[in-house]
Amino acid sequence: ICYPYGSMRDDYAVIHYGFLPPAENPPRMLLVDHYAFDPKEDGKSAGEQEFTASDGPELSAEISRLQGILADVEGLVDPIGPLPPGQDALYDLLMALRERRREALKYEISRLQTVLKSSKEL
Repeated sequence: ICYPYGSMRDDYAVIHYGFLPPAENPPRMLLVDHYAFDPKEDGKSAGEQEFTASDGPELSAEISRLQGILADVEGLVDPIGPLPPGQDALYDLLMALRERRREALKYEISRLQTVLKSSKEL
């Protein structure tokens, strides 16, 4: 039996199916970090649309929002301490998801900063 998963974000796959899909390049935002995420929806509310803004203040606000999330993620304390890889499969899965989240946030912040910079040069 083969189930088509379609375009699924990493956090959705981990929470609902217990696996981490192959990494993408560029990294995709987690569903919960996406600008269009609505927790009242079915988990597919974010869609595939990248954040776009018509002016600098909107871009700056989104950059600030993402930087705040990144700071929170990087400030998380591992309550059980680092475990050696392979000792606990669930721990390994969650640490891999956390690293992907960090990379996706950094990528999106950088992308938006580039857009903001080029919009100011016009």
